[in-house]
Amino acid sequence: MSKEGTNKEIVHLLCEGFKNAEVAREDIRNAMQEGFKSAEVAREDILETINAFATHTETEIGGVKHSIGGLKSEIETMNKRLNRVEALMVTKDYLDEKLWNLKGDMVSMMRREVGHHEAKFHTV
Repeated sequence: MSKEGTNKEIVHLLCEGFKNAEVAREDIRNAMQEGFKSAEVAREDILETINAFATHTETEIGGVKHSIGGLKSEIETMNKRLNRVEALMVTKDYLDEKLWNLKGDMVSMMRREVGHHEAKFHTV
């Protein structure tokens, strides 16, 4: 027999090939459907995870906003206290001037006392 097949053999091989191709096509279709189902499940899992993360993040942000509100209140209180301290605080120049005046007054008093005692001492 030659390498060339008869028409009957060729038709037979083609039919077998088409049957195998149809089986392969069905296998591919089934595999794709399963893959799509798996992809849908994976997509749902991803969406659930993202939703849980978003909910957690929203809760955390709410807590941070609450904390920031408390800090703002504390800063306002501290600002009021600082303004009061600044209003009552004396400056270095003011304090230096008052101390020099006090020193001058003390020196004057000491001289008067010494002069008064010297005068008593000389009269005696």
